[in-house]
Amino acid sequence: MVLIRQFDVAWTDEGIAVRHAAVLIQEAIQRLEKVGDVKKAAGSIQRNAAKIEQSCTAITTGIERLLAEALTALTASAAGPAPLLHIHGGVA
Repeated sequence: MVLIRQFDVAWTDEGIAVRHAAVLIQEAIQRLEKVGDVKKAAGSIQRNAAKIEQSCTAITTGIERLLAEALTALTASAAGPAPLLHIHGGVA
């Protein structure tokens, strides 16, 4: 009970309450600054994610092209051997 009364007395002193409020305000400001840092990091992550997405798209496009060429080659080989002129680049 004595501790509770001392705490109540301390809070009735206006100077202590003001100092405590100032400390809390300073801590809140520091935390707000950290929010700004986190937002900057999030922006950086978003930009890097966009670059990764572009790379994935480019790789996928390249793989699709290679698969299409392979399918064309398989289809051509199933149709039979190519004419000799075509194999030698048009020279007989």
